[in-house]
Amino acid sequence: MRPNSIRDPRPDGDTPPSTLFLLCPGADPPQWIEVAERLRAIGMPATASPDSPDSSEMDDESMVVWSATIEFAGAPNPYLVLLEKREESFMPWEWCDARWGSQEEFDEAQSARWNLVLESVLDPAHPNESYHKQLRIAAALCEGLAAACYDANSMMLRSATTLRELAACQEAPAPSELFHIDYMSEGERVWIHSHGLRRFDLPELEIFEVPSERAVVAVDAMQWLAAYVLGERIPSMGCVVEFGDGIVTRLRPVQEMISLHSPELLGGTADHDEFHEGWRLALTDADQGPRNLAPVRLLEAVGGDAVFWLSEYESDRRARLARERFGVAATLFYSTRFREREFLVKIGVPADERRTDYTQLLAEGEIPKDASREPMWFRVLSVARGRLQGKLIDRPLHATFLSEGETYKLQTSQVSDYEIRLDDHLYTPENITEAELVTLRTYRRDED
Repeated sequence: MRPNSIRDPRPDGDTPPSTLFLLCPGADPPQWIEVAERLRAIGMPATASPDSPDSSEMDDESMVVWSATIEFAGAPNPYLVLLEKREESFMPWEWCDARWGSQEEFDEAQSARWNLVLESVLDPAHPNESYHKQLRIAAALCEGLAAACYDANSMMLRSATTLRELAACQEAPAPSELFHIDYMSEGERVWIHSHGLRRFDLPELEIFEVPSERAVVAVDAMQWLAAYVLGERIPSMGCVVEFGDGIVTRLRPVQEMISLHSPELLGGTADHDEFHEGWRLALTDADQGPRNLAPVRLLEAVGGDAVFWLSEYESDRRARLARERFGVAATLFYSTRFREREFLVKIGVPADERRTDYTQLLAEGEIPKDASREPMWFRVLSVARGRLQGKLIDRPLHATFLSEGETYKLQTSQVSDYEIRLDDHLYTPENITEAELVTLRTYRRDED
């Protein structure tokens, strides 16, 4: 349940829209009719409002060619679609990492002359699905028109190939696709902060004074926290959040904290420019005051043998995605392209506190009404016709009818997660399609 926002207004006002820029390389500007045709093709006919695009000639000074506000059945808010000239300084491949289907696709993105902008206020109560719908609309508009998609909120660049990959998936994108974590370093200290959360009625997050050797740990903490609170309503002035076993943080207003320190502090007021403004909360130690910037205890807890919590939604989403993309992993497991391979799957086996022997039910994937599932990892030996043979690599707590190191027959329909290592690459359900689609990676150019 999300509390009434009138009682807790956000310090920076309303939730901002989610804005995507589609980079179009054609010599001629895409026309409104081409947009409408692509929307009809995916069963989303657009109803244009009175500010439909006009057909007047644009002059040399004008950046916007045409614009329209459109509404979709079932969408909580209208979409703004506009076409503008791409400014020469707008080169997101310079400041973003990206994955491409080919060198040609990358070249087309760099030669783009037009930006087709797709913007709408998303549903903060259903962030993954709401963003997924926007990505699906963007992917449809990309066909034959655009080579890449730049997310202005998260500052992430996706090729048309990877955009189509996300849009085609039945499951909504992972939390890590909804926002981006960036960093700035100075000496042995790092300032870590997010981009993209604010459009989901969440604060952008920050962590100050991170020792460089703890930067990866701090990023993990922010990733897991953000995933845990997606879809929830965080009080504007912050709160205490427990998001794992013994993993607790107090979220504090950033401006309150940095106002107590020099403006030249890494991540201080001098660094909070137009790209780092608005509602922002910092991860701090729960028992410390606002002067204590570094979350020492939090990073110690996360850097140990941490157990993070998943929301019920995220746990279910991951399991559904693993089953949807299991066939891709199984096919690659048998591919002759790879010299080395290891395939691990997580399956919830029937178990109860009485440690009942459910051996007879294991191969069928059934579970009695009075039992639950104990997640266990197995090393896959073979897969065929909806079943797999796997060697248990976990030690059961309640499912003691299983023995570590023994081989069992299991149903692939019960898989809730997997990891597959192919030569030097590790794939999960989130990125398994990269093994087939991605042939080129480009990286941002860090400033000197």
